[in-house]
Amino acid sequence: MKKTTIVIVGLGLIGGSLAAALKKFGRKQFHVVGLTRSMTKVRQAKRKKWIDEGYTQPKPALRHADLVVLCGPLHLIAKTAKKIDAFIPQGCVVTDVGSVKGEICAAVKKAKLKKGLFVGAHPMAGSHLTGMAHGSADLYKGATVYITPTQNTKRLAVKKVKRLWQKVGAKIKIASPKEHDNQVAATSHLPHVIAFSLASLMPAQLMQVSGSGFRDMTRMAQSDPELWQYILRTNRSAVLKWIKTYERHFKQWHQLVTRSSSQSLVRALKKTRQKRVQL
Repeated sequence: MKKTTIVIVGLGLIGGSLAAALKKFGRKQFHVVGLTRSMTKVRQAKRKKWIDEGYTQPKPALRHADLVVLCGPLHLIAKTAKKIDAFIPQGCVVTDVGSVKGEICAAVKKAKLKKGLFVGAHPMAGSHLTGMAHGSADLYKGATVYITPTQNTKRLAVKKVKRLWQKVGAKIKIASPKEHDNQVAATSHLPHVIAFSLASLMPAQLMQVSGSGFRDMTRMAQSDPELWQYILRTNRSAVLKWIKTYERHFKQWHQLVTRSSSQSLVRALKKTRQKRVQL
């Protein structure tokens, strides 16, 4: 049986981990090709046996591609999709891993790919750490991966992308780009804003004597500033909606701490604790 050729564009944390996962869980089904600007990364990925082939130029990397996964910077995804369209076979499926889907899907549509069949995707997995050195074949096990088809998306593209992520252990959630951006604003973007805010609030001398709770709460504040300014700008309306919701909710907790009896406070804490335990 002919293997499906997967080309991963960008071999950082996300792309490198995907390559590693495909070789670990789908070695017999997938032929994995890496495309990156750095020959050093190509050599590293080959030493790790995460890729079967690696290139720094698109033409040789993409000539036999069945599916291309764009793992580069968010603001370059649409431009990269347009660029690779000249080198991929007709009907090749193109997907991405960007964390804001509305703007990306609209930009790719505007780019008018001639050969590629695009469908957006977003794995809810990652780390505040970056780079291939922190990659892991198990990064996507149990993680949710959004697939965000539009009215123009081909079913074949959705099917192929779904199979890809299921093979590396992910759970699939189908949503429109707008639904995705609203949901992720609540579960990812808002927590990052809170972490950045809390870390910036605390005086340096107190941070030096902070405990594990503070470190756990502010871990995400170590995330890449360039990436996160782009995420927060492009998903601004949904993020602002959830910030306002959080502000109202935080005021309720302010009132609980200020006015409530010990029994009322315990009830609220127990209810919240149970929600977290279920997660």
